[in-house]
Amino acid sequence: MPGSRRGAHRASGRHDHLLVCMQDVGDTTRPTSLEPITELELEREAAGLASIHAANFEQTATLAWLPKVDRSYLEEMLFERTWRPAWKQALTNHAFVEMFSSAIPRVEAAATTIVEDMTSLLDDAQAQTLIHADINPSNVLVQQGTPYFIDWQSAMWGPLYLDLPHHHCTLAQAELYRRALAAQGYTIPPEVFATHYRVAARYIGLRYMWWTLEYWLSDPTQTAWVQHYIGLVTGDGIAA
Repeated sequence: MPGSRRGAHRASGRHDHLLVCMQDVGDTTRPTSLEPITELELEREAAGLASIHAANFEQTATLAWLPKVDRSYLEEMLFERTWRPAWKQALTNHAFVEMFSSAIPRVEAAATTIVEDMTSLLDDAQAQTLIHADINPSNVLVQQGTPYFIDWQSAMWGPLYLDLPHHHCTLAQAELYRRALAAQGYTIPPEVFATHYRVAARYIGLRYMWWTLEYWLSDPTQTAWVQHYIGLVTGDGIAA
């Protein structure tokens, strides 16, 4: 009977409608890591990211459904899915080996210890929060000066530091985030922040290097991109 069906829907709550409104923020992305960006733009991005992180601290139970960054995730991501396969392929190219000969042993040394190095970040209970885990220029749209972080399908529960090095590529830029987080009521000592940022930069450099390696093998003029991620891994680019 129609009445009975409506009653059943009402009892189960299935008759309710949830209206969702999505703001159209256009298609203007933030500059890439190799393009100039103003400090004001970086400050706004840092403030936005800090507000998201701060709003989700201590939400372990509520966000228990999120996949977590742990050792197995790091090992799979780096050594099965991204860095190692691309790196092994690049090393078969004589021109690549010749051009990056001085960096190759340093990158491989960093890869050997990165999972263990990341333990300090994973063990920092105060740094765990909702993270985007795949921030790149196409995932940050800018409208009237305000950055919007989109495409959260890779969101995870993990250390906040992993959302930083891809766009806040130096310690000076990352300091803008540390200050923005302090404004949200969460203060991290500068020396602790710098230490953890360096580890995160090594991971992000390895994590995203794969596409630059493939890019370079088809177009060797794209050396700057490979050097950028190598600089994160070795630390040479962090102070630049």
